Amino acid sequence: MLMEPDTSTHPTMKFSWNNTSQKPRIIVSAEEDDDYDAVALQHWKEEGFEVSYLPLARNKKLFVQQLHDYADNLDLGEKYAIVAYGEAAETVLEMAHKPVPNLCALVAYYPERMSVPGAGYPPSLKLVVHIAGSQGFMPGNYAYSYPDAVPGFAEHDLDIFDKVSAGLAWSRSLDVIRKAFEIEVDLEAIWDRHSERTCQSLAFLAIESLQLSSFYCRLRSNVPTDRCVGQSNLQPKTPRQQWPPWCRSHMSTIFPQ
Repeated sequence: MLMEPDTSTHPTMKFSWNNTSQKPRIIVSAEEDDDYDAVALQHWKEEGFEVSYLPLARNKKLFVQQLHDYADNLDLGEKYAIVAYGEAAETVLEMAHKPVPNLCALVAYYPERMSVPGAGYPPSLKLVVHIAGSQGFMPGNYAYSYPDAVPGFAEHDLDIFDKVSAGLAWSRSLDVIRKAFEIEVDLEAIWDRHSERTCQSLAFLAIESLQLSSFYCRLRSNVPTDRCVGQSNLQPKTPRQQWPPWCRSHMSTIFPQ
């Protein structure tokens, strides 16, 4: 049966589907056994998705039936996506050759084989397949290969976890899932947050550098403080009026008027 992963080790989070005016964005994580990747599930939750977990448990018939039952229980207009691994990915790929009600996206990690090579999928289904380089095959133009990786490279709880390949696969998976749920990303807001954090870091480093310079100047040469390199005798090259709005408060800390 579909299970909710144990998130007792993580803080309680509020998601957008608490707003009844918006349909929930649901992801079913399908894996080969009962050991799920808690880190990966948490990443999806942090992106605003509701997550359920379904193990294959070597019972393919029951597994497929549970997926169909899950779709039948969704409300009108609700959609869900599947993120599957290994043998579970192979099973879901086979199932998805025919339209599956309410299934909008499928992310498959290192399926052991493609049961019907070259077979098509419904045009409404957003699909991406991640293949480890050691598997030695490429199923189609919807797939990506990771040359230095082996099956299991994207699962954080395994010793063969490959941070670089997993990160690249994650960004591609997230892009497909967002498109399937018609999620528009505010790139400008993301850039502003990134710039704010960058400026805060630079301001901190600059202040630390100035304090250290002043300290060593006094320590080594017994020069009065006001003659050492410090905030009082440094000025920025960029005129104050040209500083970006998100950076002014931090720059003003370093270069007070």
